[in-house]
Amino acid sequence: MLSYNSKVYYVITQGAGFGDAVYRLPVTGNETVLDAISQIEGLQPHSSEQMWIARPSPAGAPHMQVLPVDWNAITQGAVTNTNYQLLPGDRIYLAENHWVAFDTAVARITSPFERMFGFTLLGTSTVSSLRFFHQGQNGGGGNNN
Repeated sequence: MLSYNSKVYYVITQGAGFGDAVYRLPVTGNETVLDAISQIEGLQPHSSEQMWIARPSPAGAPHMQVLPVDWNAITQGAVTNTNYQLLPGDRIYLAENHWVAFDTAVARITSPFERMFGFTLLGTSTVSSLRFFHQGQNGGGGNNN
């Protein structure tokens, strides 16, 4: 006998370059897309409003079933057309914000250079400060004859 909470659905958020997050949530019978997103405490900062449900097909079926979700219609207009009831095995996929993903990719390339230049600048300013301090100790750094 299977337990009541053995039936689950998944919410997958694309990570915009940081890796996807997968949430496994129990099906109790009446969950909708809005319920599922509320279970993960809303959209992530790196998520877009583009989402869909990937519903498992019967074994041997030639095509997968993808149900597009209109997030703005569900939340701002209270339209229930795409606020689907979730079934066991459903996967709600939240796409990444493409600008955040682009920013992450650029940061991965430029970050080592920023660190290197920051370290160089820190070293240069430290040496300059030490020289200024040393000159102040010797009477202003002028010729002391």
